[in-house]
Amino acid sequence: MALHFEGEVVKILGSNVPLGPVTLFCARSFITKNDLNKLRRDVKMAAPGSYLKIKFTPFEECPIEARYIQWLPKDEAEAIRKLPMYVEAERVDNDDQWTLPQINPDAVIALLKSWYDDDVDEQKDSWERLKVSLDEDRLSNRKLFQ
Repeated sequence: MALHFEGEVVKILGSNVPLGPVTLFCARSFITKNDLNKLRRDVKMAAPGSYLKIKFTPFEECPIEARYIQWLPKDEAEAIRKLPMYVEAERVDNDDQWTLPQINPDAVIALLKSWYDDDVDEQKDSWERLKVSLDEDRLSNRKLFQ
């Protein structure tokens, strides 16, 4: 995860020191159950076009790293400026660019069946392990699979 803030200012010995833009990086984070419940309430009450606050908590073994662009070597600063948060999204006026290509559902199903038919016992074992893993990692106490 990466977050970007413009015009970061810190107070050092009583004086405000402008540090410029900062980008914060965290390799792994999660949303706590309480924060997820708050987010769900906020989503239900949100008006169209409004903003929501989402709180992410970093895992203990994943520290947050701050990169102050004005204080970095030139090549590292340029690499950070190429991240998506710095690149202005190009406006797409052509609706065809938003249209997904047509797919043949029968061909997709046939491909999936061919994978399953290769080793039925292995597929069943993998499916059982996947169901257990998905149910163990849920933020909700409700099971996905019975």
